[in-house]
Amino acid sequence: MSLVPLINPLTQEHVDAINRVLRSLADIDDTIKACEECGLDMSQRKDLQNAHRDFATKVKQIFMREHP
Repeated sequence: MSLVPLINPLTQEHVDAINRVLRSLADIDDTIKACEECGLDMSQRKDLQNAHRDFATKVKQIFMREHP
């Protein structure tokens, strides 16, 4: 961890956007699952989905600790 206090460059607008992304990922997970049940190969989309989730989660953990 850094010894220098972190200056948070993000605004409430950013917090809201990250939260919207995280909520929409759950909806997209359901769509991906339905597509797979229809026999479609969704592996590439799942990889992208996981990358988006990892990024949004990490941004929230680092810059938005005070926002659940």
